[in-house]
Amino acid sequence: MTTVCKEGDAVSVRAGGDFYYDPQTAEEQTDLLLVAGGVGKNPIYSILQHFVNLQLEYCDRERKVVLLYSSSAREELLYRDHIKELADKSSKIFYKFFVTQQPENKESTHMRNGRIGEDDVTEALEKLNTEKLLCYICGPSTMSNAVEGFLLNSGVPKNKIMYEKWW
Repeated sequence: MTTVCKEGDAVSVRAGGDFYYDPQTAEEQTDLLLVAGGVGKNPIYSILQHFVNLQLEYCDRERKVVLLYSSSAREELLYRDHIKELADKSSKIFYKFFVTQQPENKESTHMRNGRIGEDDVTEALEKLNTEKLLCYICGPSTMSNAVEGFLLNSGVPKNKIMYEKWW
């Protein structure tokens, strides 16, 4: 909701939470699990971009990242081609797309029909060093809560799970 203001008027501003990737505060060689749903794709994509840029800048080829990205329709999977391109250039970048509201499409082994489930999270964790791992989740509350539960069930410490909750 916006209102017309004039110079000198007081305004209230509300921003999102404390959700960012700072590699300087992360343990050395920390792997990342990134989980995005719906509009949560933007902060997660930004973290992925930052991770890739750091890999290039510092020739860091040890750390890995897995992206699980869910949307209701294939057309809403923004950045899909660029994510695929990044993964094609690096053996350390993995991804899987999930489509929840359309019939299954066999266009790629990287796309699945349905929601992100516990098996998907387990499969992602198998690609990563779970001893040195940070997890970022951003999306609808039902997805975020479910994925957090899957991670906790898999033994990921709560302090290694970051999420943006704007609701």
